[in-house]
Amino acid sequence: MTMRQFEANFEEEVRMVIKLTQFNFLDQITHICFALDQEWRFIYLNHKAQQKFFRSPDLLLGESVWNICPLWKDSIFEEEYGKVMIHGGQTRFEVFDRQDQHWWKVEVYRQEEGLLIFFEDILQTKYLEQEFSEQSSLTNIFTQISDILAQKDQLDLSLQKCSEVLVKELNFLVGGIWTYTNQLKQLEFQGVTFGTEFEKTYPHLLPRKEMSVNGEEGGQSIFSLRYLSLEDSFLGLIVQKRQFLSNLIFPRHKLEWSLSCNSQTDFTQALQSVSDHDKVKVSSFSPDQSVVYFQSYPLIVDQELVGFLGLWSDFAVGEKVNQYLKAIAQIIGLAIDRSRVKTALLSRREALLFRLANQIRNSLDLDTILKNAVSEIRSLLNVDYCYYLWCWSQGGKTSVMISHESHLDLPEMQEISQCPPDKLEIIGEKIDQLQNIRIDDIDQDLLPFSQGEKQEKFTQLMKDLQLKAILLIPLKTRSENLGAIACSSQSVRHWNVLEIELLQGVVDQLALAIDQAEAFAQASATALAAQTQAQQLQLTLQELKQAQTQLIQTEKMSSLGQMVAGIAHEINNPVNFITGNLNYTNEYIQDLLKLVELYRENLSESNDKIEEFEEEIDLEFIMEDLPKTVVSMQVGANRIREIVLSLRNFSRLDEADMKLADIHEGIDSTLLILQNRLKAKADQPGIEIIKNYQEIAKIECYPGQLNQVFMNVLSNSIDAMQNHQKPCIIISTTLEKKENHEQIVVIRIKDNGEGIEAEHLKHIFDPFFTTKPVGKGTGLGLSISYQIIVDRHKGNIQCFSEVGKGTEFVISIPFITLAEE
Repeated sequence: MTMRQFEANFEEEVRMVIKLTQFNFLDQITHICFALDQEWRFIYLNHKAQQKFFRSPDLLLGESVWNICPLWKDSIFEEEYGKVMIHGGQTRFEVFDRQDQHWWKVEVYRQEEGLLIFFEDILQTKYLEQEFSEQSSLTNIFTQISDILAQKDQLDLSLQKCSEVLVKELNFLVGGIWTYTNQLKQLEFQGVTFGTEFEKTYPHLLPRKEMSVNGEEGGQSIFSLRYLSLEDSFLGLIVQKRQFLSNLIFPRHKLEWSLSCNSQTDFTQALQSVSDHDKVKVSSFSPDQSVVYFQSYPLIVDQELVGFLGLWSDFAVGEKVNQYLKAIAQIIGLAIDRSRVKTALLSRREALLFRLANQIRNSLDLDTILKNAVSEIRSLLNVDYCYYLWCWSQGGKTSVMISHESHLDLPEMQEISQCPPDKLEIIGEKIDQLQNIRIDDIDQDLLPFSQGEKQEKFTQLMKDLQLKAILLIPLKTRSENLGAIACSSQSVRHWNVLEIELLQGVVDQLALAIDQAEAFAQASATALAAQTQAQQLQLTLQELKQAQTQLIQTEKMSSLGQMVAGIAHEINNPVNFITGNLNYTNEYIQDLLKLVELYRENLSESNDKIEEFEEEIDLEFIMEDLPKTVVSMQVGANRIREIVLSLRNFSRLDEADMKLADIHEGIDSTLLILQNRLKAKADQPGIEIIKNYQEIAKIECYPGQLNQVFMNVLSNSIDAMQNHQKPCIIISTTLEKKENHEQIVVIRIKDNGEGIEAEHLKHIFDPFFTTKPVGKGTGLGLSISYQIIVDRHKGNIQCFSEVGKGTEFVISIPFITLAEE
């Protein structure tokens, strides 16, 4: 043996060892692995590969892969294997092997001898992908149908759209939806969709353009009839059973039979033996016959049949799809039931409105009309209470009265009309604003008032009346009269749109009735409102007084403001002239004094006349006192400017609107204006002012009007301390929080004067009320102050007093800053 032959044999033995080692390793892996030579013959198979091909190695090694797997020929296997065999490299692909009905992930590698091939089992992955896809598809279908039924289309149009979604998305042959009328024992056709294959194969079963009522002109298909009796068809028999039938099987050539209008007898015997509704054979047929599957979904709501959904397919429906179809059938049934309830309620609504219209035409007795209206509404909507409310507003105050009421005739039912009118004022605000009140559950729903005192009052009113739900619709007549119809319940109640529309229609009719009753029977309308006449007159008088007060105050403040502003302007001009020249005068005087000093220092000879005149005028004193005099003049001029500024700040003629202002500045300006009254006089000591100011940012207010309030309150305090030995006024300001966490600014002005008697204290803010002698007071100051604080600033002003101990005014206004705006 030559050296070359020896080396070749050695290399061959090394390769064999490597291959054996490699194949031994591949035999341990979980994937299927086999190797092919360049002639497509098996040269290696691991244990997994032997199990796949169901043969031992002796029968596989050396055999062509195309003989063992003939279905691989002319498939992706041959295409991919050939590509790698010719071009080398590697490839990966996923494939469904028809030979073993399995999904595989295949990896192919080029080797020196041929191909090394790995199979990975991905059946479970594909199953999960398919399941996810199916789940997504079913969810999408459910969503589509839910959206269709949520729209406000006509019922037949909505059901037609639903059948289109089911047939097209799930590939059914045909699907139809019918509604059922129990009184007539009839199915009414609503919508049908035919698949493409059905239209090609059974064109004669397609309905004609004009549907027949009895089938004589519309063809023999169940889809050709508007109404279908339960006794006339296979479909009627299914409906009578009210059972869900899944995958009811019959030969495809009998599809026409199942859709005909006179085939019930043929199916009766077969369906009577049905026990397993998951998979039923209605008629025997050979295995090679194609079949049709029928799905039956009765539409049942509250144990009442309202319709039927039927689906025909050329494939069996899986359990998951069947469950989704049952859910879809349920929401379709609910939509049909809701449509019927809506139609019934609308019919009853039209009947009620018709009766009301007749009463209005035939009678002008408003009392009778309202009485009948609340009674019929309560009966129609089946509520605990229905009542009519009158509402009127005088002087910013709203009053409410319940004139007519209807409630359940039960011993425990209390009459809402017995509720004190002052408690109903909170409802009157909404009526006055023509705003509806709709609450399904007082413990859960958003209330008609934002958090605060009004919300608490409304909640307490509902609890006092033992009510959980309320629906109130206000009305306004052409003569500006306000009223409302209200329905309420002692339990939670969902007020739907139909009920709201019904009540709105009644309200419109009642507004017309009231207008006519007022026009033709004024005496009757007057009688209904007679019990409130005194209150209305009182409110009117109060409103007139307030208007008169406001006119007087407006004129007074306008004149005062213009006068103060004019005086301040006239004083300001000469003061500015004096102030502007004092600086120059001081400089001139300093220069002259320096000049005199220079003369005295540089004159070598003294002059008797000059010395005599210096002594006469006391030159030393002049040189010392003249600069001080100029400084005093400057201080006086500045004081005059401060007074003028305070006058302008108090008048605030240029600040008629809301703006940011410093309340402390307003108080100090007012005190400066009143300085003359605060000073000591020959027969009266000075009034001590004690200020306790908390640091408060500027607030948004009407500054001029607020200064007027300070002026009125401080003036009254000064008048109350004329005979006091040690008069004192304490002014304090604080920033506080109310119970609802709203921030307010509180100003307290307290004096130690004579005090106010209790009987006078309750009238202290009434217009033209005064405790001063005749000619000393108008009785308008505090009344105007009350309007400024309460009406203009939405705040509050209170007076606390005790005879002999003094009086305290507490003013509170909302703390509104620019940041909050």
